[in-house]
Amino acid sequence: MIHTRVYFMLLLFLAMTPYAIAWLQLPSWATSMYHFQWSPSSTDLIEDCSDDSYGVEIRDITLTPSFPEPGKELLIEAEGIIKEPIQDGAYVQVTVKIGVVTLIRRTFDLCEEMQKNDVLDCPVRQGPTKASIVEPSSHDHHIITKTVQLPKEIPKGDFRVYAQAYNYDDSDLACLKAHVDFRKRFA
Repeated sequence: MIHTRVYFMLLLFLAMTPYAIAWLQLPSWATSMYHFQWSPSSTDLIEDCSDDSYGVEIRDITLTPSFPEPGKELLIEAEGIIKEPIQDGAYVQVTVKIGVVTLIRRTFDLCEEMQKNDVLDCPVRQGPTKASIVEPSSHDHHIITKTVQLPKEIPKGDFRVYAQAYNYDDSDLACLKAHVDFRKRFA
């Protein structure tokens, strides 16, 4: 169960959302689509802990529906700029905690995971990146079609997910911190 949750977070990171995401428990009167502008503000849900020296600049993430449910699909749209090419040998370190207890700490080969999940193929060129759930690739953007099925068995818990991506030469690519709260169950 926890491994599936980590896999989901990694998939989002690899899709250059760049890779981790949190869900928001919105009241019933809230809209059906949550749209989050990354720059320049921050949020309690997901934080871009990268700075200007990092190789990926995250611009925008849109989640549909606004409050994902266990056992249901989640659509993700992300946009960013790749400031340095992502080469074979790039990797991401993912840590999942519940409270102060570390549940999982793993390192994944970024290029291998992107290719395995039909996200992007390395090397990924510099320039604008639009990872989307909509249509095929255009000249200026990397367009990725991905629908994520959330596992029905997601355990109740208040999870913290940390993802740090590095290029082949150990230079920083991206950093995300996510807060995922599944303590409340859906009716």
